[in-house]
This record gives sequence, C-alpha cells and structure tokens, in this order.
Amino acid sequence: HFREVMGVTFHEYLTNSRADFAAVLLQNTDLKVENIAEKVGLKYSQFRKLILAKYGCTPVIYRKQQKDA
Repeated sequence: HFREVMGVTFHEYLTNSRADFAAVLLQNTDLKVENIAEKVGLKYSQFRKLILAKYGCTPVIYRKQQKDA
C-alpha cells in the first residue's frame, strides 16, 4: 500500500529522507560526519555509501563543495 500512495517503496523513501536530512546537516552545521551518520540512523560506512551513491562524492567532499558554492 505504501508504494501505491508514495510511488516508492518504504525503504527507498526512508533512504532518500536520510540522504536529504544528511545533506542539510552537512551544509548547515559543523557536526562531525560520524555524528551526522548517527543522527540519520546509519553506521558511518553505510552513511558514506549512501552519500556517495546519491551525490557522487564522499560526505566530506560534499560538505566542502556546498560551502565553496
């Protein structure tokens, strides 16, 4: 039923929500990347893979790119 309403599976929705929230935290806070991973409910290795898959770079590089933009 979730997929019918939202257009994605619950897992995809949760993963996208975590990535979006992490992006906001990376852009707007000085929290350590490990702390951001914890805040979005992932282990660091999982978090790194998520950001790499969604944004094409590591969390540290993503943060630097956003601050330089």
